[in-house]
Amino acid sequence: MAISMTNTSPNPPPHRRRKRYAGTHPVRFDEKYKELQPDKYPETQQHVRAQGRTPAGTHVPIMVEEVLAALAPRPGEIVADLTLGYGGHAAEFIKRIFPGGRLVGLDLDRGQLERTGERLMGGMAACGHAEIEQPGPGRETDMTESGHEILLSRRGTNMAASGHATPGPVTLDLRPGNFAGLDRTLADLALDGCDVIFADLGVSSMQIDDPARGFSYKVDGPLDMRMDPLRRRTAADLLATLPEEELAAALADLGDEPDAAKIARLIVVRRTRRPIARTLELVELVLEAKGFGCHTVTRRSVSPGTVCDLPHTLPPNNRGPRCGTPSPVKAGRNKTFSGSHPAALTFQALRILVNNELSSLNQLLRIAPACLRPGGRIGILSFHSGEDRLVKQSFRDGRRGGVYDAGGEELLRPTAAEIRDNPRSSPARFRWAKKVTHA
Repeated sequence: MAISMTNTSPNPPPHRRRKRYAGTHPVRFDEKYKELQPDKYPETQQHVRAQGRTPAGTHVPIMVEEVLAALAPRPGEIVADLTLGYGGHAAEFIKRIFPGGRLVGLDLDRGQLERTGERLMGGMAACGHAEIEQPGPGRETDMTESGHEILLSRRGTNMAASGHATPGPVTLDLRPGNFAGLDRTLADLALDGCDVIFADLGVSSMQIDDPARGFSYKVDGPLDMRMDPLRRRTAADLLATLPEEELAAALADLGDEPDAAKIARLIVVRRTRRPIARTLELVELVLEAKGFGCHTVTRRSVSPGTVCDLPHTLPPNNRGPRCGTPSPVKAGRNKTFSGSHPAALTFQALRILVNNELSSLNQLLRIAPACLRPGGRIGILSFHSGEDRLVKQSFRDGRRGGVYDAGGEELLRPTAAEIRDNPRSSPARFRWAKKVTHA
């Protein structure tokens, strides 16, 4: 199946006026049309980034320089980006493995995987550095089944005059799936291993900002939290069925939530009256369990998808706007909160539970040595102490067992400048290890 980069239709679709929004600035995710079209409105992207925010529908890759320095991808190598997301890290890998390299990209979100593949192809082609070629005979091209192969090669690079062979293309294989199945993916591609394995365990900004995905405590939406939409159970399903003891244990173990028992108890009590199906319903429940006795903004007063810094509460005597409150929210006379949101740990724990993330991470760490070629490097970006403990212990055990001979002990964090430019990078932790070169 040929991949076309241009619209050859003789009758372009008729122009449709965008839907108008109330006020002078868009608030809802789907109203931010300029942020959602970075190629058409680059100045808007720059303006939003200058304010320390991430434009809607995009993602800013984290610790890129540190990742590249540690993993050191080189021309001709095979890189496995196990959480392709928006493709920020992948784009940098591709630049460094040309010529003759190969990038295997996995992601649970099939829709995002396809959009990122198009973006990576378009970016290279627009610079005159890429050719889009047909996959070889017999190769599957259905994205929803087993991914498709895209061949990228830089034009104008001919080394024949100097006596060297013309460099081959960079091959990009995109496959929907969980990184716990990396060994099966490599077998399907007839690859004996990777030179670099990289995984970013954080939730992408595209998922956080989209209210329909249900990841954020700042917007009203369905309580979903599935990274793979084909998964059966949502966060709302778990809240409706899990026993109180299991809920409390999950909040404590996966979110380090100090009030896990109180929150679990209130969830069980509240769900007997009606299902907990919306993100802001859960936020209000968590605040109540923590003793924040604020005036509550009901779900009726916040339209679905409305973005608010603190959308669910107001100080009792504050009659100001519900959205964009810059100061800490007061609860009664004594309680205040600022910094991390009181519901952040609960949402984090539920997300990890819904997507079975720690089990997948354990499996990846177990199979990684067999998936790496001698001298291969693995790097993992984590955002939760439980994830980091698993990575640290696995790399440490690998060094003691003679599997890894470098890395593993050093913890890298974002610089102050990166945190200032991209506040979402602040909890990131990066660890890496290198497989021994001898058998």
